[in-house]
Amino acid sequence: MSMKLVKRFSAQPLLELRSDYGSADGRTVANRPYVWFEEMLEDGTTKRRMKVINLPVEQAIGFVEVYLDRFLAISGQVGARQQIHDFLKLFEFDVRSTVGRPRLPVATETATGEPAPVAPQDAVGAA
Repeated sequence: MSMKLVKRFSAQPLLELRSDYGSADGRTVANRPYVWFEEMLEDGTTKRRMKVINLPVEQAIGFVEVYLDRFLAISGQVGARQQIHDFLKLFEFDVRSTVGRPRLPVATETATGEPAPVAPQDAVGAA
């Protein structure tokens, strides 16, 4: 996923604010800010993660700067994705846990007008 770097707060542990360019199909919104960080996996490898911050870019920069110590303490740790998710929920951000793939729109009916089949809960990226 290609995103524009807005501000790098730290290289180690990684903490950046990036914004989306937006997509023609409408799945992503131009200039939506995301905080990028690293998570240590149980096998010792690190993986880059991101969480949306539903604020204008300048306000998102200010939010991260105010809580910079907290974000830096979390980035690079085991369970960082969930910790940042929980931290953002404290401020009532609309955050979602999607694992493995982006959230897809839910079809309410099929092309023939019949109700769409309901997928099992555990098969649809349940959080």
